[in-house]
Amino acid sequence: MKNTYLEKIMASFQSASDWVFQNIPPEATATMGLDAESSLFVRYNNHRVRQNTHVEQATAKLLLTWQKKSYRFHFSLTSDVHEDLKKIKINLLKILADWDKLLSENLDFKIAPAQTSSTYLWSDLDSSQILTFVSEATSRLDFTGLVTIGPVLTCVRNSAGVSHEFLTELVTIDYSIYDGPRAAKGLYSSRAWNEHEFLQQLKHSQTLLESMKKTKIELKPDYYRVYLAPGAVSEMAQMLNWGGVSQRAYKLGRNPLKRLIENEVTLSPELNVTEDFELGLGPQFNSQGEKSATRLPIIQKGKILNLLTSTKSALEFNLESTLADEEEGFRSMSIDTGKLKRDQIFSALDTGIFISNLHYLNWSNPMDARITGMTRYACLWIENGEIQGPIADLRFDDTLYDLWGPDLEAVTEFSEVEPQTTSYFQRHLGGKRTPGMLIKKMKFTL
Repeated sequence: MKNTYLEKIMASFQSASDWVFQNIPPEATATMGLDAESSLFVRYNNHRVRQNTHVEQATAKLLLTWQKKSYRFHFSLTSDVHEDLKKIKINLLKILADWDKLLSENLDFKIAPAQTSSTYLWSDLDSSQILTFVSEATSRLDFTGLVTIGPVLTCVRNSAGVSHEFLTELVTIDYSIYDGPRAAKGLYSSRAWNEHEFLQQLKHSQTLLESMKKTKIELKPDYYRVYLAPGAVSEMAQMLNWGGVSQRAYKLGRNPLKRLIENEVTLSPELNVTEDFELGLGPQFNSQGEKSATRLPIIQKGKILNLLTSTKSALEFNLESTLADEEEGFRSMSIDTGKLKRDQIFSALDTGIFISNLHYLNWSNPMDARITGMTRYACLWIENGEIQGPIADLRFDDTLYDLWGPDLEAVTEFSEVEPQTTSYFQRHLGGKRTPGMLIKKMKFTL
């Protein structure tokens, strides 16, 4: 490993977990997890650096199961082996002493069998060089955003011999550029910093912002032909993680794609959605230490092939597990590309709305897979393949059965990778690769 802090954290984690595995009761099982990072956060506002912070943090997690009961707790690692050992010893011994007082039972827990997996994706990023380039490239723009650089590490070990490690180092630039009240959003992310690719992304954002200077067009609520850019498709696809691909949600009658799962409807044969760990955005193993298939088809040619099924759900409902995480959502989603070329988007749209992004999405009628949300940032009205101007924000309300079914006309031949950019408490791994989509009609309600 090339980061001294993470090297120390790994040594401390291994020492602590070894001690746990050697000191739990003979019939007990234990799973230890680790999330760690060494991240540089640089926040820009109006092209000025407003925050420059380097964060080093690590959290260890323990799941202990014994006598049909389980207990979870987590604690921060200091990278000092002796201090961290002291923390785990005090906590574990107290838990075991109070074990009889625990009331909850856990009858459906199954520890992962012995597997090993080790993946390191170092990129040797030069943060100073990247920040200098970003500052110079955006010097004439009202540039606001967050630049994040550095490695993220996650590990799982258990008392049955599992030992999984995943590390990736990303540079992510999540930004907006402004012209007064007008804004265009962009996202660049890569394990290998590429100045040319960042400039291309920035130029695309500038082109959209320039289009926003035209007179704003007020559209009435109606059905409109639309093109959803990859960022908009990504927001829509995220709704699948709200129960749409969950086996547990289906068995409990809460899955929004119930009619699709039961073959009452089918989606477009152009739609193929896969859990794809070849993207390298996150670990192939879950928080229990179970290693999933490298690629698992979920929707193929518009039909459901698999639901994400955790071992917990598999045991409860007598099914086969796909080794999904307990949340049973996508960790590394990939939607297949199609044939629509980038330079043919406006002509193929002809007359309709170019939607660069969506937000505030939610299920408006989950049992009909109906979703609602708002257009966001640079959304444009197109007539006869030509930009007429930006639109005032609109709210849509439509069903995935139509949008991704008979109304899905074409999918772009290119796609964009969007890593998980949330950083609540810590940087999160995972993400999506999504293409653009041409939709025959989309219902806008206000």
